[in-house]
Amino acid sequence: MAIEYERAKNLFENNRINDLILEDGGLRFLKLRSMSRKPNLVELFSSTGIALPPQRGRNDLLHIAYNSNIDEAQIESVIKSIYVYERANRIEKEEELIDELYKLQSFDWGGLYQNNLEKL
Repeated sequence: MAIEYERAKNLFENNRINDLILEDGGLRFLKLRSMSRKPNLVELFSSTGIALPPQRGRNDLLHIAYNSNIDEAQIESVIKSIYVYERANRIEKEEELIDELYKLQSFDWGGLYQNNLEKL
């Protein structure tokens, strides 16, 4: 039986990734978590033909996707398509970004907070 969503979320938030991977459903949680921006989850629902629940936030969509009948092959397919799209956009802007990087005098790399760069 797959790990409950809340337990998987708790293990993830407490940086117990190794424990999470050992659980049935842990890898599924990590795959979904890797695409946890709301537009990516919307794309997942759209591409799998599942009706998007109205007025739901990112966390709700992640929870619903985890408990849905979306299989891991579908999740991986959407992850790959998102990667291809984003990589194409980066390649388009790569020269401009490199030029901007050369203009930097110094850069403070900061760090991670609970596996989340956005909370700095």
